[in-house]
Amino acid sequence: ERKKATTTGRTVSQSTAASDNSEEEEESEAAAHLREAAIAQMAELGLPRSWSELALRRTGGTNIEAAVHFCLERGGEMERLLAEESERERESSGRRRVDRAESTNHLLRQLTEMGFPSRWCAEALAATGNNVDE
Repeated sequence: ERKKATTTGRTVSQSTAASDNSEEEEESEAAAHLREAAIAQMAELGLPRSWSELALRRTGGTNIEAAVHFCLERGGEMERLLAEESERERESSGRRRVDRAESTNHLLRQLTEMGFPSRWCAEALAATGNNVDE
């Protein structure tokens, strides 16, 4: 009976976790739908999609009035703001690649110092996503 209760408890907790994930997915889908509806309404006002997306990001998500105000207030600056944001994303992406490469090199060096062939180490790190515990 005790084993059955434990199994049932585990099933309930797994079911709760699954339902939490399901609720999060539904909320995420609802937010995406609202965001797309906001972009469509802003397009009806003649605002480019890129401007709408930037304005919604900067104003917190789905507040159309605030996003339209953002665009109108910064009309001449919008292309510059988009270019700056794009540049920041490129720099951030480049930094992540450099950080990942430095991490890989460090781990590869450590493993080869332990006496493992470097080819094996490189393959193992690639296969495990740099997780040396796997």
